[in-house]
Amino acid sequence: MLIGILYLAVIAEPRYASSVSFIVRSTAESTQSSQDSLTSIVQQNPTTTIAYDETYAINAYLTSRDIVDQLAKNDKLREILSRPEGDFVFRYPTFWLPNDDEFLYQRFRWMTSASVDEYTTISTIEVSAFRPDDAQTLTQAMLGYAEGLVNQMNARVWRQSRRCESFRRGGAEGGRRGRSRAASLS
Repeated sequence: MLIGILYLAVIAEPRYASSVSFIVRSTAESTQSSQDSLTSIVQQNPTTTIAYDETYAINAYLTSRDIVDQLAKNDKLREILSRPEGDFVFRYPTFWLPNDDEFLYQRFRWMTSASVDEYTTISTIEVSAFRPDDAQTLTQAMLGYAEGLVNQMNARVWRQSRRCESFRRGGAEGGRRGRSRAASLS
């Protein structure tokens, strides 16, 4: 306890937090009529919806090494975490943490969080940094990358549904052609 008091009183530098909340909605459920949609919402288990699955996929991405790579490459993550304003305990790199990707990821996890409210499925990103504008910059960048991933997943689902529809139509037409040809031969 004495070490904690000493750290907070003498060593700790201010950290600034920025947070943003968002929700992932699925367009697949909105194609029903309003009466059917209300019945569907009441009867449906929320764990089976596309949006629910996408929300947790986005949350996993927001705490992954992939987003750390994106932030390091495009948003100066290493520079932000190594600000001279930061204390030696939280600054990156430190004399006990080498300047490599694994320790960058660990420090990123110390300074950020991404969570999902299980009841509402609202996702929240929170970032702390040694400057307020750095915290906001990283939060906005993470939100942008999350939006990009949602768009990629939606595009993939759309392409797959188009292929399935095309296959279904092609299979039905092929079946009709086969029956009509068999009928003309008999």
